[in-house]
Amino acid sequence: MSHTSDRSVRTPLENIKLDVPTINPSNIKDLITKRSSIKGRITKYSIFLTKFIDSYDKHDKTSLLMLTQRFERFKDLMSVFDDCQSQIEFVDSNSLESELDTREEIEIDFSTLIAKTQVILEKNPIVDDYKSIHSGSSSDCNKSCGHNKSFHFKLPTLKIGSFDGTYFKWIEFRDTYTSLIHNNDNIDPIHKFHYLNSYLEGAASRVISNLEVSAVNYKEAWHLLCERYNNEKQLIHNHLNSLCNIRPVTRDSAKGIRFLIDHVSKNLRALNNLGEPTQSWDTLVFHLVSAKLDGSTSIKWEEHKNSFEKSPSLNDFFSFLKRRADVLESLNHIKPDRVDQIKVDHNSSLNQNRRSHFKSFVVLAKTQASASSPSCVLCRGSHRLYDCASFLSKPVEDRISEASRLKVCLNCLRKGHSSHQCRLSRCSICERRHNTLLHRESSQPVNSSQVHAVTSNTETALFAVGQNSESSVCGFTNHFSSNNALLSTALIEVQNPTTNKFITVQALLDSGSQASLITKRMINLLQLTSLPIRVDILGVGNLFSSNALERCEVNIKSKYNNFKTQLSCLVLPQITSNIPNKTFDISQLHLHSNIQFADPNFNRSAPIDMLLGTDIFWDLIESQQINLGPNKPIMRKSKLGWILAGPMYTMNTNSVFCNLATEHKDKDNSNDCLNETVKKFWELEQIPPANNKRTEEEILCEQHFCKNTYRNKDGRFCVKLPLITAPDCLGDSFRSAKRQFLALEKRFAKNPILKQSYSEFIKEYADLGHLTESPVLIPNQSFFIPHHAVFKPSSESTKLRVVFNGSVKTTSGYSINDIQMTGPYIQDSLFNILIRFRQYTYVLSGDIAKMYRQIEIQDSDRNLQMILWRFNENKPLKSLRLNTVTYGYTSSSFLSTRCLWQLGEECDDLNIKLIIQNDFLVDDLLTGSDNKDELVYIKKSVESALSSGCFSLRKYRSNLPSILVDSRNDQKDLIISSSSHTLGIGWNPNKDYIHFPTNYQNSKDIPTKRSILSDSCKVFDPLGLLSPITIKPKILIQRLWLDNIGWDDPAPKDIAKSWQEFIYNIKYIHDIRIPRHALCESPVDVELHCFCDASESAYAACIYLRSINKQGDITVHLDSAVPASPVI
Repeated sequence: MSHTSDRSVRTPLENIKLDVPTINPSNIKDLITKRSSIKGRITKYSIFLTKFIDSYDKHDKTSLLMLTQRFERFKDLMSVFDDCQSQIEFVDSNSLESELDTREEIEIDFSTLIAKTQVILEKNPIVDDYKSIHSGSSSDCNKSCGHNKSFHFKLPTLKIGSFDGTYFKWIEFRDTYTSLIHNNDNIDPIHKFHYLNSYLEGAASRVISNLEVSAVNYKEAWHLLCERYNNEKQLIHNHLNSLCNIRPVTRDSAKGIRFLIDHVSKNLRALNNLGEPTQSWDTLVFHLVSAKLDGSTSIKWEEHKNSFEKSPSLNDFFSFLKRRADVLESLNHIKPDRVDQIKVDHNSSLNQNRRSHFKSFVVLAKTQASASSPSCVLCRGSHRLYDCASFLSKPVEDRISEASRLKVCLNCLRKGHSSHQCRLSRCSICERRHNTLLHRESSQPVNSSQVHAVTSNTETALFAVGQNSESSVCGFTNHFSSNNALLSTALIEVQNPTTNKFITVQALLDSGSQASLITKRMINLLQLTSLPIRVDILGVGNLFSSNALERCEVNIKSKYNNFKTQLSCLVLPQITSNIPNKTFDISQLHLHSNIQFADPNFNRSAPIDMLLGTDIFWDLIESQQINLGPNKPIMRKSKLGWILAGPMYTMNTNSVFCNLATEHKDKDNSNDCLNETVKKFWELEQIPPANNKRTEEEILCEQHFCKNTYRNKDGRFCVKLPLITAPDCLGDSFRSAKRQFLALEKRFAKNPILKQSYSEFIKEYADLGHLTESPVLIPNQSFFIPHHAVFKPSSESTKLRVVFNGSVKTTSGYSINDIQMTGPYIQDSLFNILIRFRQYTYVLSGDIAKMYRQIEIQDSDRNLQMILWRFNENKPLKSLRLNTVTYGYTSSSFLSTRCLWQLGEECDDLNIKLIIQNDFLVDDLLTGSDNKDELVYIKKSVESALSSGCFSLRKYRSNLPSILVDSRNDQKDLIISSSSHTLGIGWNPNKDYIHFPTNYQNSKDIPTKRSILSDSCKVFDPLGLLSPITIKPKILIQRLWLDNIGWDDPAPKDIAKSWQEFIYNIKYIHDIRIPRHALCESPVDVELHCFCDASESAYAACIYLRSINKQGDITVHLDSAVPASPVI
């Protein structure tokens, strides 16, 4: 293989990226400035007219003629405003409603001033004489020119919209331009060229940018433009793509439905003009469009469709939608009249017009506010169904039935779609497509089309605690039997920490449960704060059933004495069914009337909202007891009152509850952490795919970025969070964030150095403008991010890093990360970047300073990035809004790398474009060249390109010291691995070799399957250069699986011995040195030599680079190795 170039032209994302519109941040600002100028001229004319009216009797002929002349110029200002405002509305579509209000206000001012002026002018004969003189001269001119019209009027100016190279706009631009300019023989070619240049922007402008503006070149310019964009295949593709990506109608909206009709009709007409047989596409278009309708309109269409004897046509469908839009529009006109009670001052026409406009604006604001505020579909309260006390008080089966009756989505409990279409996260217990509140403990799926009733003879509700640090198990088994028993219940007082008031709760006393429990309904009712926790729920036989996600502290006290205590409870949607199952008669028990029972109504079936486990059970029980006789329960005195438990044959039910609890402690991290580590390990082991097709969500995320991203006056990118759904599905996050911050302050009290470092971090954040204080403590539709400190001793710049946790669930069960799109992976793989890095003679690395925080979040999304903070614990808490892309959010990586990729896309130099798009790994640059001067040019050009987007490169490293003269940094080894890896890959720039730093610790603990797997996955060897060494733990892992060794069982002696030998010897890996540059100097020929082999234990492959220079010197280096894998 001949070595021809140090960098091949690679565009790996070109085939899959969507069209990116040209981002012109100054255009909208220029238009707004122009509009402000127009408004200023209106104000000046209004002041002039007011003074004129005030001294009307004193004016002479000259003053009246001056008014006439100013009035003529003022009328022309209206068309200028209309053009400017139309462009603003087109460019800034996100603020269309407010822009329409601005238009109406200014037009009212125009109309009022014009009307007032005309009233003055019509009363004066001097003005008529002035008009007759001008009309006479105009008439004479017309006659001399041969025009015999008896009247004339001014037509509106015909305008041609600009064309930026978007194929979707080409046909409209081409036809309009051809008709008005290109085919107009009265316009010279040179003027046509100037017109054409003025209408072209972006990519379209670059097509003819190399042509000199002259009459001779006009035909060539028009030919080049038509040749580029008269591409029928591309035009058809774009219109089809536009049809397939119709914006859905999210609610009953006449505007949304009309837009849908216009959008589809426009694309179908265009496709038909391009020769596509759209007349036969009715079925396909039905399928595409009906899926985009809101739920209410979909139902109406299904009902209407049944009235047709044959299948309805597309025209029938559009006719229905138009009627539907008319109805919705009529309703919207009717609704404001019911609430509008604003008084209007009729003293002047000016005031009347302005008050009427204000009146309309206020009503619109009220309507929108009421539409956006949550409304419970069950009780009509101002909350969502998942926060409804009435709904939460029902048993699970009743909730499922109620949700089906209300026709809400069984996954998010909201209307407008089915659970199959819902894109929010699933049940947090079983991961099936239903809400956690609808989870059956039997783990049966909840189907949106058919809700199954519980008919089995055995129903289980099993609960357990722990796997983060501990695991408690508590099981309830409900089965049919002829032997029945009464379980102990008590009424206790539970405190609301907000109001300090107590409410009565029915609790089950259970000595078989290691954890105390409380229902989610009671958490909401008492306004209790809870901590996020991942707790596995196990049952009889140690079988997994579900899990709990929250833990809270609860203050309880007795209703009848001074006993009180605090409990730590796990939070579950439901603890058990009603206890007892049925109400029974207690007359045969012959109970003493003067005994104070803990639950006076223990015989009445009632829901259980708390369970008091063994952590408190035996502290409650006292020594006194009364035996009521054979086959009857025993009475036992407790600090809550007398309780009853035991056999109960008089109960008219066969239901029996059996409780069992065990506890064990884990010695390692949670399964979640291990799963994530193993996942990343196998991703690293895989060879990068040749073609990674994007998912539907990734395509939507890309479209969202293109539509909503712009650059401000400084060139900084301004982005929106790519949300899957509206943030109103989020519950309360303030209490959770407050609780974690108060816990953080306790750490501050014990560690003043931590507090100082943390405070300096927040202060720097604020000084850079990356956060600002919110004027409201808890804004509407906000999300508060819990945060904590992480120390990174290996970091060169920041030892302390503040971590923001966007995955914490709100009270609705959703976090901010649950409703964000992750987005596609934009950059090249680490494997490809490192392979290229080894081929250059001279290399350069660096990273972008505070990359995420150089990208602004648009103001409308900043309430979704709130944190709590105060520098002094004696001061009140403050709510701070993070103004930039933040760490810990699902979409942050995509938003930052996509902005970086866009900077590359806008580079004129193809080489620099490829470097920015392909040689960055997140914020780290790894690039190079075979020429010293070219590397210097690359460094300066990349710096310049990044600075245009307010990004700054730092921490340069290079094997070419002269390039770092101006960088002022002490070169240290570059470590290419994360802090979670104990064996990574590093590069020494001074001696230009690759090495492998390691910090493995030889543990004295007996190795287990869990510890061996966890430590093996911390090896970071992306090029496979250590495969002969790292294959050993992989073989050991395979043997552990084949031998069916338990996760925490000691490994067999021979495996344990092999593992300890591996750990002991791995420290010598640090001494391995591999040249970074894999080629000889100035190679004239390069060959790849690949070797594959296998044994009974493993198979692998490796690739060597053999290069030859002009003198015939041969250099051979190991380029990479396919990571060795054990034989299955």
